Amino acid sequence: MTPRRHFLRALCIGFAALASWHHRFLLDPDGICYVDIAKFYLRGDWHSALNSYWSPLFSWLIAAAFGVFEPSMYYEIPLVHAVILLAFVAGVVAWEWLIREWERWQGPPAHPALIEAAGYATLFWAGKHLQTLVLTTPDVLLIPIFLAATAILVRVRSGTGRTRDAVLLGLLLGSGFLAKAAFLPAIPLFLLGLAACAGTWRDRRIAATAATASILLLPFVAAVSIERGRLVLSDAGRLNYSWVVDGYSVTGYKEGVKPQPAGAAHPARVAFVEPLLLSYDQRPVGTIPAHFDPSWWSEGYPVEFEVERQWLAVQSGVATALEILAGSPALILLVLVIFVGSGRGLGSIARATWLNWWLWAPACAVLSALSLVYVQERYLAGAATVLAFSLIASIWHHSLGPWRTRLTFILLIATVSIVMVRDARTLVGGLRELAGRADNENAFMPALAQRLCREGMSRGDKVAIIGDPLAVPWLALAEGQVIATVPASIRHDEGQLERPLVLGLERPTAFWRADPVTRNSVLETAAALGATFTIARQVPDWADMTGWVLVSPTDALRVRGFRPGVYLKKLVGPGR
Repeated sequence: MTPRRHFLRALCIGFAALASWHHRFLLDPDGICYVDIAKFYLRGDWHSALNSYWSPLFSWLIAAAFGVFEPSMYYEIPLVHAVILLAFVAGVVAWEWLIREWERWQGPPAHPALIEAAGYATLFWAGKHLQTLVLTTPDVLLIPIFLAATAILVRVRSGTGRTRDAVLLGLLLGSGFLAKAAFLPAIPLFLLGLAACAGTWRDRRIAATAATASILLLPFVAAVSIERGRLVLSDAGRLNYSWVVDGYSVTGYKEGVKPQPAGAAHPARVAFVEPLLLSYDQRPVGTIPAHFDPSWWSEGYPVEFEVERQWLAVQSGVATALEILAGSPALILLVLVIFVGSGRGLGSIARATWLNWWLWAPACAVLSALSLVYVQERYLAGAATVLAFSLIASIWHHSLGPWRTRLTFILLIATVSIVMVRDARTLVGGLRELAGRADNENAFMPALAQRLCREGMSRGDKVAIIGDPLAVPWLALAEGQVIATVPASIRHDEGQLERPLVLGLERPTAFWRADPVTRNSVLETAAALGATFTIARQVPDWADMTGWVLVSPTDALRVRGFRPGVYLKKLVGPGR
């Protein structure tokens, strides 16, 4: 390996480590559920740990890390980010393996410096720009899985693949599904690509791959199916289609254009009508019950095909995916090579891309499935890295000449820097923090959890939330549980093509506008449900906070016209 590759690898991993460290106290709502599941596994509570919505692999890795290091409250979230960083490093290793296998088969590239710069920039782009290093979700796991699986296809195509490679491919494909249910459409395309690379469907390596993947998946699928009382691979796709495409609402959790369907088996109970107080006492599992087990709370939700809404979803998904993928450093390199080379060799590039369909087909299968429902940046990371490699492979032998090569390199660095300017700001923020010139904006998370414990909260205590009940990592650290909420509304803005999520605070505001007697009645109802504390967030500036304790002067979500802090009130209920 050349010194240049060593330098670029160190730069890529170093930047990733800095970004991960800068966000080390950030635990998003999905991450709360994965941590909850990991803790259930460690406690041996298999009934609660088995979940048909959240894929298990990420929780298993978190459970392993927690089991080995036994972190204190302060280090729990940073340890989750350490797991994510290690997965990213595994992605770098898998990328280098894929490059080596391609180079053994195709020979050295025409312009190694361009290929290497675009490759490592793509990895960091997938890690930081696509948020997989920031958010505590399993999307980062798909980067090494996609790349390593593709490396095995290259080995088979080059004639060096053995049965053990097929077994490893099966493990990777099974792990991909266990990491993220959206990986499922890629599995048959990888098998198809394996057959194409082997030259026949009768190759025993195909059977070895399929059998290994099936054996890996069978125990988890059987356990979840038994726990749910029905055959199930994953409920994630079905429920997201019902919520996002069909537009059905889960009041206080997923707000759509349609109300809760009449066939909903377990809607949250309305404990107080006006202002609205929802109760989750029917199934109090996890820090945020509605988010922890949406399969139970959304049981009975229909999946209906409506041409108009499906077309809206496809338009949004395709446009969002194309906009995101347009920033890929590998695509930028391809465009620059064509532009600087005045279009010469465009036919050969197109032909190489088409002949290498087995490289990009599995990624396109995942992207197509996502585009039918909903697309976010992090969803694309694994597929985007393989698509990037397929673009690099198409120009592997494309020669530009000395001055064109230098110009392309300069333009590549400049363009990628512009695309990733927001990521540069994060790196600068991390450097400022290391130098002691800035504080970490999420450092209040463990501090707030510790304050809640000092105020008397203990593991298993029930809490009522006034405001957004999802982004509560500090409650997860204190091991409290949301039992009731005066909820914010979180819905997709369908007036914008990307359908971004929008937070509405009408219901919490209605609580604060109510007269004192009504507010006390709501709190007494929460206490009767078992709530020991009420936590208020996104409190209007004009609200009367007499009797409330400010436990944190800041919060993760700051809204103009609302107080930035978190407030606590101890409740006195029956028997207390």
